[in-house]
Amino acid sequence: RFDIIRGNRIPQAGYPRKDYPDSNTLRVSIFAQNELSFNQGKVKLIPGLRFDSYSLKVEANPEFLQKREQPAEFSETNLSPSLGLIYQPNSNVTLFGRYSRGFRPPLYSELNTSFRADIPVRPHKGIPNPDLTAETANNFELGIKTKSKQFDFDVTGFYNRYKDFIEANSFVGFDFNDISFGVPFQIIQSTNIPKAEIYGLEIKGAYRFNPNPGGLYLRGALGWQYGNDLSKDQPLPTIEPLKAVVGLGYQEKADRWGVELTTTFVAKAREQENFVSIASQTFSNARSVIVNPYEPPAYTLVDLRGYYNITPSFGITLGLYNLFDTEYYQYSDVRTIDTSSRVFEAQRGRSGQAGRNLSVGLNWQF
Repeated sequence: RFDIIRGNRIPQAGYPRKDYPDSNTLRVSIFAQNELSFNQGKVKLIPGLRFDSYSLKVEANPEFLQKREQPAEFSETNLSPSLGLIYQPNSNVTLFGRYSRGFRPPLYSELNTSFRADIPVRPHKGIPNPDLTAETANNFELGIKTKSKQFDFDVTGFYNRYKDFIEANSFVGFDFNDISFGVPFQIIQSTNIPKAEIYGLEIKGAYRFNPNPGGLYLRGALGWQYGNDLSKDQPLPTIEPLKAVVGLGYQEKADRWGVELTTTFVAKAREQENFVSIASQTFSNARSVIVNPYEPPAYTLVDLRGYYNITPSFGITLGLYNLFDTEYYQYSDVRTIDTSSRVFEAQRGRSGQAGRNLSVGLNWQF
């Protein structure tokens, strides 16, 4: 608040405050890799080893401590091996496989977040988790890449197995002792999942109708992944649904101008399990409620984009997005909404994406 007559800020109780304590993070990483070639360079074996040291120190500054949260510190080291194999039968085709050991320590924002968003319809707050541990994983990858004058095609499959998977900013329940506008606060907290897996497929390709630079082209990409919480035998709620993009475009041979019509399809998210939400033990007199997570329907968007380069370093871009004015919701924005809530429609409405819209931009490269 501001006193416009005296030109001073009006002090408010409990302010200033901080969502995180002052933190110092030190990361040290050392990576060693060797490449061994066989069969005239067609086969390559690539072993590697990575050392990580991570340290988080915090300062107990009063702007954070007034929230009555005790900040946590963290320190850990880790060794992560990797092994890659590449086979190139010819200059246009590459087959590859890779294993790597993953390591991810919790961030300062995941350990010590403490915020409050007292907004109508969807009040929510973040609470710290000083018990977070580092995430480790065994990662496997197989794929093939092809490239020619007119055609490119890549396929990659992956499987990742996690221990203590960090689910950042996950929805863990409601605090029924903290009500805003008649709605209980959602509780957001980063948590460890003891055992988890994520696997999927990535495909992309392009076809140029003219072997020479410029002309008509067709491109496409698809990303699909599944995630499971193996400790509870249920889907991971943070995994995005299948997404496919197809674009038909034209590029002037000197790249002076170009235009592309793009269609994007996003599938319905994998159905989440209903669950019993219990307010965090941080809050007294917690009670439970059945939560029915919202899974937005599939949608298709059509966009038209173009560009014109006035000079090699300066150009104009123009885009007409969501041509058919489709109503849609992004899964990551609405997955914590409870469909059984009396304010469900209002909560969902706050997360609706833009309808038909126009964008104009200037590019300057120097």
